Amino acid sequence: MSLTIDDIRARKKAAAHDPGVPLHDTVGLMVEAIQARLLTLAEADAIKVDWETNHHFVKKHFKSFAELIP
Repeated sequence: MSLTIDDIRARKKAAAHDPGVPLHDTVGLMVEAIQARLLTLAEADAIKVDWETNHHFVKKHFKSFAELIP
């Protein structure tokens, strides 16, 4: 079992409750989707812009998911 959550406080509580549970976040899921070729970089970047514009999602440490793909 794993948990996907972005909220920092909730992640800390989940980790304290069960230190062994793998934690994932939205950005990590998007990177996995790109690597699995479920999304293109352009599609993922367009989704990121939508999130930032319409959903209070702010990840300013990168401009494009291309920066996160090894």
